[in-house]
Amino acid sequence: MPIQTKTPARKPSWRDVLAIHPACDLFPLMTPAELFELGEDIKKNGLKLPIAITGDSQLLDGRGRLDGMEAAGVEFKIRRTTNGGQVHIDIVGGDLSFPGIVTSDPYAYVISVNIRRRHLTAEKKRELIAKLIKAQPEKPDLQIAKTVKVSPTTVGTVRREMEAKGDVSKLETRTDTKGRQQPARKAAKKKPAPSEPIKPVAAQEAKLTLATTAAQCAVCLEQKSAIFVCGDCLSIYFQIREATPPPDDDDGLGIPDFLDRNKQTGAAL
Repeated sequence: MPIQTKTPARKPSWRDVLAIHPACDLFPLMTPAELFELGEDIKKNGLKLPIAITGDSQLLDGRGRLDGMEAAGVEFKIRRTTNGGQVHIDIVGGDLSFPGIVTSDPYAYVISVNIRRRHLTAEKKRELIAKLIKAQPEKPDLQIAKTVKVSPTTVGTVRREMEAKGDVSKLETRTDTKGRQQPARKAAKKKPAPSEPIKPVAAQEAKLTLATTAAQCAVCLEQKSAIFVCGDCLSIYFQIREATPPPDDDDGLGIPDFLDRNKQTGAAL
């Protein structure tokens, strides 16, 4: 008769009591050796840095600490108080530890607390950006860039690569920090049509056009002088000057006779 052996019962874990928020998956788990080392430190010095949970009691930060405590054999229990169900960690032989309650964006919080502890390479940051875009595709590139501490150009490049591969769908709108729907991409500004150059006209035709334009141009009429203010009148004025050659006895400078020294001298003689 075969000897029946009993399978040892699985030791209860904190994961049986506390759900893990998806934002925790933005960063990889620690290696078993790292977890054991962290657990030994907590066993010696206590849990100095509390874990963080959401308002509905999902774990946001502290997965490594809890796993490390289990790996190093630190006895603890996660309990809920009877009044309101507040979560606390009861460490055997130690003090109670109450987690912080996070009410802000959980993804931004996880990145904020972890990016300070880890020295991420450029490639690791791109992987983090991709995970964040996949988790929150409606978030603008600028907001993601501020969270991950990179340029918006880098975020835009990663997003376009993911859209090309079909890893994330293209969105027409995205949600800004105030919850408003904004266009995903700014509409291209239309360049003004180039103005047609004024064709040269004969002197007589230009004079007639000038008279008609000046008579109808209220801006120039308000000046009550020979100074043209609007561009149309001024352009036609210069066309007249170029098309009308000065008289033979005129020096082209338009100097009045009473200021012309030669004419004044001739008159005196």
